[in-house]
Amino acid sequence: MPTLHNVTDTTKAILKWGVILGVSAICILLLYRGALIVKEMYFPTPRIPPTVLFGKLPLISFPVATTKKNLSYTIDTVDGKLPVFLDEGKKLRDRMKVYKISHSTLTLLDLQIVRNSAHGAGFGGNGLRISGDTYRFVRRDLLQKTLDIDIVEKNFNITSKFPFNEEVLAAANLPDQLNAVKATTAFLQKINAFPQDIDPLKTKAQLLKLKNGIVFSAENLNDAQLLRIDYFQKNLETFPIYYPKGIYSTMNFLVASGPKESLPIVQSDFFHQTITQQTATYPIKPIASAYQELVDGKGYIASNFVKGNTIKILDIYLGYFASDETQDFLMPIYVFKGREDEFYAYVPAIADDWIGTPGQSASPSISK
Repeated sequence: MPTLHNVTDTTKAILKWGVILGVSAICILLLYRGALIVKEMYFPTPRIPPTVLFGKLPLISFPVATTKKNLSYTIDTVDGKLPVFLDEGKKLRDRMKVYKISHSTLTLLDLQIVRNSAHGAGFGGNGLRISGDTYRFVRRDLLQKTLDIDIVEKNFNITSKFPFNEEVLAAANLPDQLNAVKATTAFLQKINAFPQDIDPLKTKAQLLKLKNGIVFSAENLNDAQLLRIDYFQKNLETFPIYYPKGIYSTMNFLVASGPKESLPIVQSDFFHQTITQQTATYPIKPIASAYQELVDGKGYIASNFVKGNTIKILDIYLGYFASDETQDFLMPIYVFKGREDEFYAYVPAIADDWIGTPGQSASPSISK
């Protein structure tokens, strides 16, 4: 029969050897990890090369700049240096994904579907063909408004003669920011054109006013006569999507005052492209090379409200560029940002060796 003394000795022995085994296991694990670190320092495991499944890619089609200035740049980041971009494995980022963009094809029902949607939103007529797949519908309210819509892709423009309209200028029934967003969202839903990849948290409402038919920023709602609503797509992983005009999107509305029964939207430019899950990885140029391209005048200036020709670059990001024209691929860019939202410039991020000529389709092609 075991005594208390024997049980105590046995317990101590078990604890002793348990501690020894635990410490030994930890030491072995630390030695193994240390050996891996030393091995990677002197004999690093080769990285799997980018897939480049789409072949050579076309040049990004940035809009033609309307003004040209001899700009000089200084890096004014927190540490005064260009940033270092790391990948998910905490290694220097040397590649980015390229996304295939989907294009719809015309069907026999498209015109009737869009006609029904336009009628539901108060735009009448059978649809007058303007060009290609674009048809025009008219709404005859206080302001005669035209809706020109691509019946295949559902991108559209709304126009009206609002700048000198007395109701618009009086702004008696101008909605606040929240209700303006609700009105534009409801309109998109009525015409079945609300994209699934819109991030509602990014939606912006800007107060505007009119002077001699020209739109300016307004200080507050009491001073405003218009609201500009911009919709933005969700990030791709952690990377934002940028558009040709910097802080503005290719999906936007102007909302104004009018009779309660009228459509408050007086203008819209809405261009959205569907990004698929088909991706390929491509090598990217170093940030120093991209910055030198900007210095050499080879970048695209998306917006510039800086007085003078000296630009201080406060932030630099990696993101994607969504054009206001049809594109086959969504490609990464380096984004150079000035103070607040005064300056935005883009430089293509894909290594030059994998870029073809303007308009050149990538090959081999991959079916949708």
